[in-house]
Amino acid sequence: MISIKRISNGLYELTYLDKKIYFCISICSKNRDTIENELIHIGLNRDEIQAIIPENLVKTPLQFIQALINHILYGSEFNVRNKGLLLSMLVIGEDQISEAVEILSRSYRESTRYYLLSISDSCRNIADQTCEPFIINDISQEWMHYKQLVKNLASLLKRL
Repeated sequence: MISIKRISNGLYELTYLDKKIYFCISICSKNRDTIENELIHIGLNRDEIQAIIPENLVKTPLQFIQALINHILYGSEFNVRNKGLLLSMLVIGEDQISEAVEILSRSYRESTRYYLLSISDSCRNIADQTCEPFIINDISQEWMHYKQLVKNLASLLKRL
């Protein structure tokens, strides 16, 4: 059974197979020209797993939920030092690191906003950042986007 509970603006508790994970999701206007510079600007917290996903790569909020569930189930199976990049790869359904970096970089350049997804039990303010909490509404109405989720699952299975 899966359960998603909104704790506060942008902060959620996801329960799956008796495992809990807290995550925060915001939608932000980009302030830097590259995704690398944006990551430096927001100041990565090494205690958190944080991912920037350009808005134009997300077809449905279900991609975030699926990526988090896959992280719960398989996150320790991957030998990837950058856990934020791994989380991004799970969201966009890409199984090759170099290809994921290229897609994320190109899409970031083409987009004006991005999602900031953090696995954390609190949401933090980002200095000089135009971010607002992202509210996940009733995801049961998102059935038309299952094709993207199947692609993401196929990508995950290739990596395993």
